[in-house]
Amino acid sequence: PNGRAEYTHANTMYWQEETYLTYNKTFNEDHRLNAMLGLSWQERTYAYNESWTEGFADDVFQDYNMGAGTMPSSPSSSWNRWAMNSYFLRVAYNYKDRYSLTATGRYDGSSKFGESNKYAFFPSAGLAWNVNRESWLEDNQTISNLKLHTSYGLTGNSEIGVYQSLGKVGSGTLLLNG
Repeated sequence: PNGRAEYTHANTMYWQEETYLTYNKTFNEDHRLNAMLGLSWQERTYAYNESWTEGFADDVFQDYNMGAGTMPSSPSSSWNRWAMNSYFLRVAYNYKDRYSLTATGRYDGSSKFGESNKYAFFPSAGLAWNVNRESWLEDNQTISNLKLHTSYGLTGNSEIGVYQSLGKVGSGTLLLNG
């Protein structure tokens, strides 16, 4: 009933760069080696601002003269940025398409983390056995594919808010009784 005019602006800029280098080699037809080395960089910047006012006598100004409103709000704005760098390596060995071993390592860093914990290392390893490639199961009519696989690894989580590791100060304006 009082009329309202509002301006809101948000801008998000995100970029990501990933680079991989791979190596594949077969030895004596029985041994296969696959290695991959890579890096990933990403960054996100977010800017936001808003202002509004109410209390217009009529609609003549629309939103072209927000100063004509008699109940202005305090303008608000925010800005944040985070970045993450990751470096990783994977080595996979396969013997006769029966047995395989895979080892990986990641070294991830995030601006969201505290000063003493910016980077962490996350290793993993896996073993697999293609049982159906064994001579005693190759001609089995019931089982066409049987693979046993186990792995172990460490993971992390960067899905936390920006600046959570820092002390923060805020400011604002409160209008009482107009």
